[in-house]
Amino acid sequence: MGCYRSRDERFHWNRFTNPQKRRVVMLCRQRKLRVIREHLASIRVAEADLDNLPHSGNALQSELF
Repeated sequence: MGCYRSRDERFHWNRFTNPQKRRVVMLCRQRKLRVIREHLASIRVAEADLDNLPHSGNALQSELF
């Protein structure tokens, strides 16, 4: 996953003031949360796709009895 800093943020990190570094850290937290939300959303979509699959033949066969 990485540290979520941009290339420029990593490259210039040692030149940043403490307030600039805090700002970058805050942005990194936001980026990480965005990635987590997107990942969870993709899991929900995949689960919904699985729920929409037709049942297996065995499940349908048992419903006949």
